[in-house]
Amino acid sequence: IKNPVNNSSQQTKPQVSKKVSTHRKKSLLETLYIKHNTKDLLQIMQNEMNSGNASMVLNIYKNLPSKLAGQNLAVVLNIRALKQINSRSLPAFLNNIPNNEGEILLEKAKISFNKKRIAECEQLADNALKAPRVLMSYEAISKEIFFLKAQTATHKFDNKPDDKNWKTALEAWYNVKKEMRSQ
Repeated sequence: IKNPVNNSSQQTKPQVSKKVSTHRKKSLLETLYIKHNTKDLLQIMQNEMNSGNASMVLNIYKNLPSKLAGQNLAVVLNIRALKQINSRSLPAFLNNIPNNEGEILLEKAKISFNKKRIAECEQLADNALKAPRVLMSYEAISKEIFFLKAQTATHKFDNKPDDKNWKTALEAWYNVKKEMRSQ
């Protein structure tokens, strides 16, 4: 008895259609233009970031013309996307960014703190508070800066536990508490 499903003696070659598609595949940007109903790449990046799609934001940033890629909004969105995916390339990216936008300076200050470059961190944090911001409100950035300053003051006290550093750290944490209560 021959198996009707696997009858090797009666196999025929399947007919393969050689139909060539005349439709080209849409590029990433064309697809995004349609999805977001705009050709404004910065608005598309912002929409994708608001949707939590960090990998798409990074992909769009890579495809931006250099003039757009240098704009503060594009840089900030790329930084946020890199942070969201916990990218180790954030410090290198920030080293190559000369912008003086508040959120960019804040991220540079955080990296300086993590590298124990405290004086640099404090200077960047002060500049971040005064600098213009494209997305972050003054209230939001000030909370983060007060917290960072309290961390730096604590670090100084840990390294040199004297009355002056103790009072400075205590005052810095009091400012964090005050800032958190006011908002």
